[in-house]
Amino acid sequence: MQLNLAIGLVSVLAFAFSIQAEDPYRFFNWNVTYGDIYPLGVRQQKLKAILDSGRKLPFPDGILINGRGPNGVSFNVEQGKTYRLRISNVGLQNSLNFRIQGHKMKLVEVEGTHTLQATYSSLDVHVGQSYSILVTANQPAKDYYIVVSSRFTSKILTTTGILKYSNSAGPVSGPPPAGPTTQIDWSLNQARSIRTNLTASGPRPNPQGSYHYGMVKTSRTIRLSSSAGQVSGKQRYGINSVSFVPADTPLKLADYFNIEGVFRAGSISSNPTGAMTLNGLSAIRE
Repeated sequence: MQLNLAIGLVSVLAFAFSIQAEDPYRFFNWNVTYGDIYPLGVRQQKLKAILDSGRKLPFPDGILINGRGPNGVSFNVEQGKTYRLRISNVGLQNSLNFRIQGHKMKLVEVEGTHTLQATYSSLDVHVGQSYSILVTANQPAKDYYIVVSSRFTSKILTTTGILKYSNSAGPVSGPPPAGPTTQIDWSLNQARSIRTNLTASGPRPNPQGSYHYGMVKTSRTIRLSSSAGQVSGKQRYGINSVSFVPADTPLKLADYFNIEGVFRAGSISSNPTGAMTLNGLSAIRE
């Protein structure tokens, strides 16, 4: 049976209508979510069967934007206005690079934390990550490519959308801008360039800018590493060699009411072990 596989990018234009809101971009806000879709038109039981047979997920066939192929979706902008894009990678295993032809992106938030506002030409968004960026429609009025491509894959998959100025004088032109492909250092350097803005959104009741992480004494360091392996002939993925299996009793309830036998604190190491992957309830001891 042939499976059609895709890495998908789903985009939703969202508006906030609160007149009293402090957010200056409340009327110019996109929520952008992209990730793996395995497989298209095939029930999830088929996907589970692949893993349970001991095989890894097959390589995707392509990338979708908002459920559509190349140039299948467009975003309308007005010249001179600034838009916020909230980008989330909800995929299973593929990192993706996001860029907009001829436009810079100002990173303002990562995982709910405000960042020092740095400007990028393209951004790597890894599995499970969420970014907020500001894009200003400050280029000549025409159409521009929005490009998403896979990272660290043997075959580079690419798809495009359209950034369309309301007074556009012409369609997209030239090839879509190229992005990084398999360069690991490029991605690491970008990650190292992202810094928390300690003068914004300080934990309450601390006044803004008063909470300085550099002054907090570190009492423990926990290192987490993804791992993969077979458990009883089935392909499984885990953290620090433990593949999570949920209990019948929710862990929060078991912890709050001290219910015995649901989980064991210390069942997962606070450092990568390199051991064989095992099924378990991952609970780190304080």
